[in-house]
Amino acid sequence: SIRVLAFNVAAASEFRDRLARVLPAGLVAPKVQTFNSIGHALVGLFEKQGMLPGLQLETSDGLRRRLGREAVKEALVESDRDDAPGQDELEAFVSFVDLVKSDIAGPGEVFARSALDRRLEYFVRACALFERARLKAGVRFYADQVAEPVALMRANHTALAMVTDKLDYV
Repeated sequence: SIRVLAFNVAAASEFRDRLARVLPAGLVAPKVQTFNSIGHALVGLFEKQGMLPGLQLETSDGLRRRLGREAVKEALVESDRDDAPGQDELEAFVSFVDLVKSDIAGPGEVFARSALDRRLEYFVRACALFERARLKAGVRFYADQVAEPVALMRANHTALAMVTDKLDYV
């Protein structure tokens, strides 16, 4: 079967509407959903199996930004830097975390491939500190709903086998 993934609900809805207008009568349309919805379904499946921790989905940006700010400050202290990051630098770090979570490479490799200024290399360590704080807070952000199942399936063949050719049941 065919599955269509869209970046947001509006795009998924628009695609469904377009399909309905052009598909011949009686033809079953492919399932259209967002990356977040499929990630949410995979997280739920893997949580039930005890393969991922049961965390609360945090939909507000406030906690993500606060954890980011704390991780940046701690990473700077660890690297013996006493400069305080500005708002633009904090925003760049939060974006970097999302970039890392959208990739299968680790923070170091993502940073090396990026066009970020080398003085921001502490973002690599801050990323690990951010993840530690996120797990301690017991939360999962939207980006984690795709990143965590992908990482699990890459590391665990049993998890991968649970969904290979079976997404219609997720």
